[in-house]
Amino acid sequence: MEYDSPEAAERGARRYGGCPHVAFWATEGSRAYIILSVEESKRFWAEYVGEHPEKTFGGVKADLAFADEVYTPPPGMRIPREPGNVSPCGSNCATCPAYDNCPGCPATVHYKG
Repeated sequence: MEYDSPEAAERGARRYGGCPHVAFWATEGSRAYIILSVEESKRFWAEYVGEHPEKTFGGVKADLAFADEVYTPPPGMRIPREPGNVSPCGSNCATCPAYDNCPGCPATVHYKG
């Protein structure tokens, strides 16, 4: 994902790195390399991130690639023991315009998963 600046990429990493779907996040200048762990049935969520980087991870451009085969065990999601009202990134699923078509964040009480 491209950001406006290296500082913006770092802010994105600090804000969204705790997302249960983020398995890996690294930056190089204003570019972030992000690996998402998303089930096939929730692929629409990753596609939304790619189509709307400014609304999701705060970027200006995103290039997505989906793996055909995974040869090592996929990383699991990092779910907190007690779900909260607000997701690790600070978003509130209950007020999100996409919530009707989304199961919500698995780290929150709003998860419909």
